[in-house]
Amino acid sequence: MDMRNRLLNVLGPLFGLFLFFAALWVLHRSTAAYHYRDIADAVRSVTAERLAAAILLMVLNYLILTRLKGICIASVWSRCRTKRSVR
Repeated sequence: MDMRNRLLNVLGPLFGLFLFFAALWVLHRSTAAYHYRDIADAVRSVTAERLAAAILLMVLNYLILTRLKGICIASVWSRCRTKRSVR
């Protein structure tokens, strides 16, 4: 069992490293047709209003997701308490 644990301790990080480099390879392949200058020009062409709207929507989305997570945790917590009191 000790040998198996050692093997898993080594293979886990190696698999994560493999996935990281696979993602880099896919990203390289998918962006090979684009030049850096084209991407920089496209980023510079974004207006301040659009950037502000994107940031506002991102913050709003974060707040909504945080609130939903709180509601879910409260719901699960209350169900756990009711099941404990029944026993």
